[in-house]
Amino acid sequence: MAIDQHRYPPPTTSSIAHVGTYRRRMAVSLERMFENALDWEHLPHLHRSSFSTIECLDAGDWGWRARVRASAARGANASLIELRLDQDLHRWITRTLEGRGAGNEVWTHAFEFGPSEIEVVVDFFTPGVADENRERVGTGFIDLYQKLYDEDEWMMRLRQRRLEDAQRQLALASERLPVGSLAELVPTLPRCVDFNGRRLRLAEVNGEIHVFDTLCPHALGPLDTAPIVQGIVECPWHGHRFDIVTSRCVSRDKPGLSDGQLRLRPAPSVEIDHERTVWLVDERAAR
Repeated sequence: MAIDQHRYPPPTTSSIAHVGTYRRRMAVSLERMFENALDWEHLPHLHRSSFSTIECLDAGDWGWRARVRASAARGANASLIELRLDQDLHRWITRTLEGRGAGNEVWTHAFEFGPSEIEVVVDFFTPGVADENRERVGTGFIDLYQKLYDEDEWMMRLRQRRLEDAQRQLALASERLPVGSLAELVPTLPRCVDFNGRRLRLAEVNGEIHVFDTLCPHALGPLDTAPIVQGIVECPWHGHRFDIVTSRCVSRDKPGLSDGQLRLRPAPSVEIDHERTVWLVDERAAR
């Protein structure tokens, strides 16, 4: 859906009343922070206590525009929100164009202190606020953004660590790994094991043991503790769902996602020997 750019022109300055500022130093890179700002999709998943749904209307390197519905705890009201990112200025501006909070602006500036350390300074602007209410309104914004950045920083740091781990992985060390006897293993499923530098998860589906990679291929989100329902595991970051038997993504509701476009990384095979011992076999390690 196209939005009239003349009706919603890009913001340059704000003449709205300033109600508060939030500052936070984080051990993440500027690259991860820009990724996070552009990542509209994670809002109702990672921030499910604050947002219930999001419908993206337009998105690109410039930012995104979407209809967002707050969680029931925050009133479940819908708003049209636009985020515009200026990477050269290390700044992004979030404006509420329609609905709950219409006219609000949030200006975020990021300052680098090293390759993996930044500080964000977030300023909140709200129209029509009486002077005696500014502190109360500002405190509400600050409390909300404290919670949002607690969740965002966890995701950004974990993604960065996993990207670095992937770069450090060298030659596979082992072809086979015993994971226990069948009788002892089945009652403990699902469970995770580490094999050749990877975190894998074993689960039983229709009486058979299957193993899958615990990194979501979309953005390296964690699947190691995600619920498994009828052989389907769902990433807590963006809601992508995968069939752990076929490795295929089954999220038909994701914009632009077709069958087979996104798959779990190939995992070792499961073998059971004549003594009923369960093994993981990584064929790539034998090459």
